[in-house]
Amino acid sequence: MKEKTLALIFLFLFSSCYQSAHTKIVGNYFVDNLGDTNVKWLFFGTGDESGEGIIPGIKQIGFDNKYIIVSAGLQEYYIIEYKKNKKPFFDREFLIGPLNENDFIIEKRKRKINNLDFSILF
Repeated sequence: MKEKTLALIFLFLFSSCYQSAHTKIVGNYFVDNLGDTNVKWLFFGTGDESGEGIIPGIKQIGFDNKYIIVSAGLQEYYIIEYKKNKKPFFDREFLIGPLNENDFIIEKRKRKINNLDFSILF
């Protein structure tokens, strides 16, 4: 009985050390930390709260009914046309980036999403 109690206490303490930061964005996309680190990743969900990691070091995200914009790392920007994404993430044709700030602004203009801004900070 004593061993079972200790095992339960250990299991509770061990499981409480990892705190997921799972945040649903839109569609199958969500942000979470990878493992027990504090590094935020954008994931494409493949079901059962799991997914394919797409972009590490997420700082900011914005989205509308067609695009997700991402600020990550040291001045890296990405644009994802998520309505195209009907397959698992292996098909990267809909991911644009990493881009520097100037190229990001140009791509936003080209896709007519100048008004799309970052709305979620991490």
